[in-house]
Amino acid sequence: MDCLDRLPPDLVARFHQSPWELEMPVYTTGGISVAQDRAMQRAEREAFAPWKHALARARQAGQAGGAAKRRRDRAERRKSPCTSAGPV
Repeated sequence: MDCLDRLPPDLVARFHQSPWELEMPVYTTGGISVAQDRAMQRAEREAFAPWKHALARARQAGQAGGAAKRRRDRAERRKSPCTSAGPV
């Protein structure tokens, strides 16, 4: 670990006593490059864009439909007198 030289000696000693399961995982240097990662993220965004737009339209339609239903329900409640007698 790079920062051990800046830690107090007693903390460094405790650090070396910790079990290996608690140590940070070793990251491999291989794999994809930053440019490849960006390209994959861009491709994923483009692939899911139609789904995101469809979900947004459905959400808006649901909210608009819900608002219209609430307005109708409110209007009906205003028209009809309160008929509930409450608990008996």
